[in-house]
Amino acid sequence: MRWLGSACYFAQSPKRRIQSIRTSLRYMHAIRQPFKIVGHAFKIERRIDLRSDVPLRSWLKRAVHWVVRQAGAPDGPVEAPHHPSKRRVDLIPGDLSVDIYSHDVQAGTGPLACWSYVSSGLQKFGHPEVVFSLVKTRGEAVAPELPLKLIRTIHRSAQGGTILHAGAVHRFPNGEFFGRHIVYIAAQPLPGVEIPNAAICAVLVTDDESRASTLFGATRVIARLGAAAGYYPCPPWSDRSRPGIPFDDVRRASILMNVGPLPGMRSGCSVCQTKEGVVLSVDDESRKHLEGLINGTPDAFAFALQTAIDPFADGCFVWFSGQTQPVAISPPGSTGQRICGAFLLITTGQDENTVRQAEDGFAIILTAASWRAMKIAVAKGESTRIDAAGMPLLIEFTGPRGAIEASQLSIRQGPSPRIVH
Repeated sequence: MRWLGSACYFAQSPKRRIQSIRTSLRYMHAIRQPFKIVGHAFKIERRIDLRSDVPLRSWLKRAVHWVVRQAGAPDGPVEAPHHPSKRRVDLIPGDLSVDIYSHDVQAGTGPLACWSYVSSGLQKFGHPEVVFSLVKTRGEAVAPELPLKLIRTIHRSAQGGTILHAGAVHRFPNGEFFGRHIVYIAAQPLPGVEIPNAAICAVLVTDDESRASTLFGATRVIARLGAAAGYYPCPPWSDRSRPGIPFDDVRRASILMNVGPLPGMRSGCSVCQTKEGVVLSVDDESRKHLEGLINGTPDAFAFALQTAIDPFADGCFVWFSGQTQPVAISPPGSTGQRICGAFLLITTGQDENTVRQAEDGFAIILTAASWRAMKIAVAKGESTRIDAAGMPLLIEFTGPRGAIEASQLSIRQGPSPRIVH
């Protein structure tokens, strides 16, 4: 009987087959609720091909599997690509607006549907424009309004002279911003999104991650996020369902806990390991900050300077408690010629100069004479070289920095540093 039914079905015309399947779908709807969507999805197949039985059967099989997956799928991020769109919202007409993009980003697990918010109107106050990309949740058809309130708040603060830069941490005590906090990074290119020059990108972080950013600097947290996601330096989009990275073991084991409070990170101050040695790069604005910092430091002292992701680096050190060798993340095609770190630990008043890589940063030990020479170089803005055991320290002063190029984490390994994937 089953053979006869099948023979009768395939003997029908394409139009008659459609009617037969619709009848079956109505019956399936009565006995199993999730199959109700297949009737709508089937119309797509009718437009694609009415003459071939194989595509029809193949598509129906895929459709059934899709419906079953949807029936048991959690309320997580949307992974299906869609057509990009853009609309503008005038928060303060003629003064502050936000472009909201609906588009896809390419993650390591596949495409993710996102909302991206791009401000326009902050630069007149000397504040970088803000970009915030949020992964859509399933069924989210309207862009959330919380990012608009955030940008309005930043605009009001910028009018009062508060300027945020890459590395800043924005905490929300009552968890009113998606139950998370924000770390700002240099904006990265996003497909289909117009990114303003020198913009900053807001990235959602958990409470523990935000506290670690304040304590150790944002670069340490950014590198851990990048290592977890397989993206260099870290994903520029935020997923509300992303599990947090714990930092309790880092607090217990890090050498930075022995040097007291750390100076705030400057977006134009970075430290890298190159074939010439350890290079401390400082732009004009950060030089003034660094000069004020070291002028108040005695000749026998230890402090750590938090540093940013270097925009010209082809890798970044990342540190996990208990690791026994240097570890770094890098973009595709990296040669490991310029790997940046999260801090520069300086100890003064010692008998000889020593420079070495430590955790996800660098430690330098300077004699009193070398420390005074460093102070003079910073005050004058003159590049200098300090010879030391291990590798030399080079201090260079640069102009304004550009944005970091975005790319996925490369999968490669080497003896030192080791590239994680």
